[in-house]
Amino acid sequence: TWIVGYVGAIDALRHIEDLLKAVPLLCSQNDVGLVIVGSGEGLASCKEMARSLGIASRVVFTGKVPYQQVPAYMNVFDMAVDLSLIPMQVNGVAHYGSYSQKIPQYLSCGVPVIAWDTPDTMFLTQQGIGDLAQIGDLHSLADAIARQLSRCQSERTGIRHQARAYARSHYSIQVLAAERLRYWESELDSMVVSSK
Repeated sequence: TWIVGYVGAIDALRHIEDLLKAVPLLCSQNDVGLVIVGSGEGLASCKEMARSLGIASRVVFTGKVPYQQVPAYMNVFDMAVDLSLIPMQVNGVAHYGSYSQKIPQYLSCGVPVIAWDTPDTMFLTQQGIGDLAQIGDLHSLADAIARQLSRCQSERTGIRHQARAYARSHYSIQVLAAERLRYWESELDSMVVSSK
């Protein structure tokens, strides 16, 4: 059985309903199960949706788990899905962002990630460590999941190694601390220049 997972809040911004609706579109993929780790205002409606879609036997809702147990769940996922989508207005134009703190955590566990196609998630396909779906398109989402499911064992192993390597090179505490320090130094420099 393939395990597709999600960890986090269950609310409107996370689009868990879209993930549930995509499962029946995975033609001939009856061996796919979902593990939804977390809680929130949408938990009851997601459980009801799983029942109404006829996939309740393929979905496990764990509810809230202690933070220390989150990596153990992530490590059993064959892939993770993060459909967080945040609308933003920039100069009067609507844009979407879907990057979330869970994506680096999934990658650190060697788990490829499926996300909506936005500028801040493009690196997943560019780096070969995930796949993207067109925003709101359930068939595109099902296709992205199916592409990951179709990979052979050696490809999956390679992607896991790539995901971990990417997380180490971009999200380790040393890398993040160095980036923060560079930011503070540039801000300090600009403050000094503007005060002259």
